[in-house]
Amino acid sequence: MDNYKKPKKDRLNQSDIAERIGVHRSTISRELKRGHYIKYDTTLAPMDAYCADLAQKDYDRKATAKGPTLKIGKNHELERDLEKEICEHKRSPYSALEKVKDKKSYKKRKIEQKKLPPS
Repeated sequence: MDNYKKPKKDRLNQSDIAERIGVHRSTISRELKRGHYIKYDTTLAPMDAYCADLAQKDYDRKATAKGPTLKIGKNHELERDLEKEICEHKRSPYSALEKVKDKKSYKKRKIEQKKLPPS
């Protein structure tokens, strides 16, 4: 029988559910928030409901925003300098990097080149 159909005194709370499946209670709370939506019964009264598909779509959408931080960081001055060298002066990224190495913007946040193994 589903938890929401049980009498209120017999329902499992979030901590009980978390303990049963071996996760922290905040994991259950986040999952319920992620999959929450308002459903209407036959009398058009609003009810809180949970949809696993909705939760999964939300998780997948948010996961696309994750990733490693950029090597350039938040150094917007270096970004502008490199963009100018590449776009306006038609330089390769390596050549542009070599050109800006003497500038103040580069010295704030050095970008290391990956070295190729000897052939």
